[in-house]
Amino acid sequence: MAFGLYISLQYLDAPRNLDIVRNFGPILLALLIALVAADAEIANRSSPRRMILQEAARDRRIAQLETGLATVSDQGRAPSRRRRIGQGTLLIGLPLAVVSVLGVLRAEPSPFISVSLLLIELLICLSIYTFLAKTTQYLAIREWITWAVMTTVAVVFTVYAILIYLVQGLAEAGETGGWAPVARGLLTLAIEVSVPIALGLRSLAKRPASKPRGLLRQLVVRRIETHLERARAAARPSEPEAKAPWNILAILSAALTVVPPFGLVFAVLARSQIRAAQDAQPGGPSAPQDAGRHGPGQRASDQPAPGQPAPAQRGLTLATAMLWANVIGLLLVLAGLGMIGAVNPDIF
Repeated sequence: MAFGLYISLQYLDAPRNLDIVRNFGPILLALLIALVAADAEIANRSSPRRMILQEAARDRRIAQLETGLATVSDQGRAPSRRRRIGQGTLLIGLPLAVVSVLGVLRAEPSPFISVSLLLIELLICLSIYTFLAKTTQYLAIREWITWAVMTTVAVVFTVYAILIYLVQGLAEAGETGGWAPVARGLLTLAIEVSVPIALGLRSLAKRPASKPRGLLRQLVVRRIETHLERARAAARPSEPEAKAPWNILAILSAALTVVPPFGLVFAVLARSQIRAAQDAQPGGPSAPQDAGRHGPGQRASDQPAPGQPAPAQRGLTLATAMLWANVIGLLLVLAGLGMIGAVNPDIF
């Protein structure tokens, strides 16, 4: 699809010349390929063998997550909120302080260069901490391919950063006639990278059960727990939920927006009915009182049985949007009439 859009833009010369085949042919071909691929995917998904393989893959995924969670958590306890804030401040503040000192020690310190170095160091810290946490997670749950891809990307970015500092140092060396700028640039890069790496590894290190985990290790534990909960929920059989019916008044408010003030009135009524139906659900604030109550925007087939709460309804977002659209439209109309009256009072 992206290639089709690119090809179509190359031949776009409207309205002087419109080549239908060249402009729309690649896009239509992409849609045709997508339809064929979707049909093949659905046909493959419905096979019994596919279902068996999916179930086995889910079981294997759950086992990997459970093993990884046991490895990373290591019977440790979660750090308190105060400790998490302190560790986060240390993980970000110490590298920025080191870079600030390096900026002051430069031959010609400037505020612009200092701020730029701080922003670059902040980006480096976030990238390194994300890489360390993700690689620890993938190693724990034994996702070797993802770990290898992330490691390869990290190596590529490291080589790219080294080349940037090396080229900058060589440019300065050509002006000064010495190799000191090259060594200074590489030393600066090593310091900027080694400090967050050391802090990240310390935060990910295994600790005794009597001490709380580091911040990054706790984030890894929480991430694996989230994946494990999702995998277990996907493995549990669940009945498909019936979609809530649309509120008729919300649909009418959208259709009658061009006929004020009917759109505004129907939008207000629709919002009231939908909120009343939401409150009448189990656990709602007005479930016992509003049970069985309905309004003109509900079909007879949607009415609940006596003593049961009213079913939820869709259309709250639509009704809210139409409410604001009608209010803004009426205000614009009134403002326009006022301007016309100010320019030409005789028109009224």
